[in-house]
Amino acid sequence: MALLRRALRNPHRRPPRAVARRPADHTPSQGGDRADERRKRQNARRFDILRSTTRPFRVRAHRRTHRAPRPRGRRRRRCTRLRRHGRLQRADDRRRHRGNALITANDEQPLIGAIGLAAGYRGRPVVTGVDIEIRRGDLWFLVGANGTGKTTFVRTVLGLIPPLAGKLSVAASLVSREAVGFVPQRSEVAPSVPMTLREFVRLGLVGVKLDRSERRQRTAEALAVVDLAGRERDAFASLSGGMRQRAVLARALVRRPQLLVLDEPTNHLDPAAEDAFLALLQRLNRENETGTALMFVTHDLDIVERMATHVALFVSGKVVTGDRATVLTDRNLSVLLGRAAGDKPDGTRRRLGGHG
Repeated sequence: MALLRRALRNPHRRPPRAVARRPADHTPSQGGDRADERRKRQNARRFDILRSTTRPFRVRAHRRTHRAPRPRGRRRRRCTRLRRHGRLQRADDRRRHRGNALITANDEQPLIGAIGLAAGYRGRPVVTGVDIEIRRGDLWFLVGANGTGKTTFVRTVLGLIPPLAGKLSVAASLVSREAVGFVPQRSEVAPSVPMTLREFVRLGLVGVKLDRSERRQRTAEALAVVDLAGRERDAFASLSGGMRQRAVLARALVRRPQLLVLDEPTNHLDPAAEDAFLALLQRLNRENETGTALMFVTHDLDIVERMATHVALFVSGKVVTGDRATVLTDRNLSVLLGRAAGDKPDGTRRRLGGHG
């Protein structure tokens, strides 16, 4: 009671430490035993504190927030049925859109032959009734406005999309596509890409198994054909527009193609560069020993009248094919141009405008 009064009288004073009473049967031990007991009591006290303030550590696998949880139960069965139905529907679409066309691999003559060919996308024909026969050394020009089916026909012939109807025979050497060269309107490589002319031309050998010496030989031959020999180390960005287009042609020729497809390659060239490029094509078609066939897509009728041996005229989903004298008649040109063929003033060029 006296201690309580003293603590209340001075609250800042620390109360005296209470001394624990020893049990009656306690026997004094040696000094070492006392130290061991004290150490055990301290360790037990520390363990009690840790056990009361800590929790067992668990590793949780956090789910990704952008991935939806896997459906369960009825929802999972419904999703499975929908996926199976989608696969069956897509397979049915592929069977229906393939049509009943007959594709065969023939001998080397002709390279491509089509009878009543219909081409299009997802079962909808874009061009129908195509009868064509492309042989070695032929110079075919595909003429027509935009949206008349020229690109669709080329994609079908090259095997990129299946034909919808008719018969299509392709030479066995063209099935692997290694004997096919393609020249687009312009280079797909940006001029800012650090690349030499030799490296650009060798891009045409991607997918062709050749050793290093043969790759080097083919690159040199292709550059010599397009009159760019000795400029292998020049940067591709330093070339002019006409030289770049010749480099694109060399990239296609490095494969030694039997069929060369050109998609409006002179659209972005000035008149001088265009004349030089066309003269190069004529020389290539005339002097090539292997007889490479050229398929030239264009809107320029003047180029067709100057160079073509065979013409395919695309008008409103229909195609008229044959040699140049048979196809380029006044009647066909009037239908193609929408006006009389004789109305062209002298010195002007006839180009087909695009519509849709």
